[in-house]
Amino acid sequence: MLASNKYYLKILSTLVLILLLFFSKGLLFAQAQPKVIAKAIIKNNFLKETNSVEFDLFLTRETDDWKYWANGTFQFDFDSSGYSANPTLHTIEFIQGSSDLDVSPMTGQLPTTSYYITPRVFTGRFSITIAGPETYQYCKIVPLDTTGIRIGRFRIKTQDNSKPPINFKWLAPFDYYQACAYKIDEDLLLMPNVVKEFENSNIEMYDRDYKTVAYIFDKAPEPKMIIKNFKATYVGRKRVLLTWETESEAFNKGFIIARAERTFEDGDAPSLTYKDTIADYRLGYNPHDSLIGLGTTPTGKKYYFMYDSVPFVGLEYCWELMYQDFFGTIHGKMAYDCIRIPNAVIVFAQSDPNPFNYKTKITYIVSDDLYLSCFVNDLQGKMVNRIYENEYRAMGKYDFELDAKSLAQQGLYNVVFLGVPIDDPTVELSNAVLKIQLVK
Repeated sequence: MLASNKYYLKILSTLVLILLLFFSKGLLFAQAQPKVIAKAIIKNNFLKETNSVEFDLFLTRETDDWKYWANGTFQFDFDSSGYSANPTLHTIEFIQGSSDLDVSPMTGQLPTTSYYITPRVFTGRFSITIAGPETYQYCKIVPLDTTGIRIGRFRIKTQDNSKPPINFKWLAPFDYYQACAYKIDEDLLLMPNVVKEFENSNIEMYDRDYKTVAYIFDKAPEPKMIIKNFKATYVGRKRVLLTWETESEAFNKGFIIARAERTFEDGDAPSLTYKDTIADYRLGYNPHDSLIGLGTTPTGKKYYFMYDSVPFVGLEYCWELMYQDFFGTIHGKMAYDCIRIPNAVIVFAQSDPNPFNYKTKITYIVSDDLYLSCFVNDLQGKMVNRIYENEYRAMGKYDFELDAKSLAQQGLYNVVFLGVPIDDPTVELSNAVLKIQLVK
């Protein structure tokens, strides 16, 4: 019986040894590959101006190990051989309103309910320090998704107006240069009466063995200049409104617009010679300041130029849209549009219904600002109804109702329009005659 017990004890000892070896190998594996519980990401970096680059700093939560973000210190440099951060050459600033955090100006004391963001330049590194609230209730909850939170957008400038690199690298070793901490609202351990972490402690995310933060730099795609919907619209009195949109912009300082006349003998718009520059962002005053570009951005905006004044009516004009980049190059032939400037201002008149027996709606369109007279004559030329007399009409579409009671008898009538141009002797005196029939 004693021999039997020794046999079982030997087997049990062997099993314990195997378990210990297995457990120790598991620990070694865990130490070799700590779990990533957060990611710090620099992305959306663009050369905004000739001497500045902008970028976003994001933080994501990868696991349920934490929820309330407390603070962090992030340090990086340019990813360019022989070129590095220099406090005498570079500045770095936080762009106000760009953070998902509740950011307040620094007061000289630690924040209680909001965050402080402090970007700085040192020799060989840029540093962004974020100090967070004292208690977890005011800390930002980071969603468990691939987007996370935007800590902020930042701008680095050169003080000598030279062009900085646009790519960055995180400083390593990470446990020396970087820091990231969270808070908890209760003890993480399940064992009663054993406290591992206290409520509102700043708990470091990096502990070498079990958890870590991954530091990532997403290189931005090559920016593109995308322009659409360039349009010339005649608005009257020889004035033309020019509008367009950008979907994205690349190194765009601003737009330039040139104009050309087109005759029947000329070809399509790109083949014309655009001699007259009518808008240029470099002039720098209204309305030219509306032409200033956004630099480099993945999103665009709507632009306009009010107005180009053409020299003559009755001709067709074309406009070419260009832009200048940060490096001085003017990019032509980006977009074109052409329109004919009318020299007759009453271009449409219609009666509905026609014939009519009760009333009819008269609709007309004027293609320029004018003083308008309108009356109804019978077939003998006698005026039977005066509608307007020398009334101002801006370019546009109008209508009025004509009542059968105002006409003496059934038959044919002429609705006569007479248009007098405003301050432009080159525009023809316009007239239009609309025939209507009254049936009683």
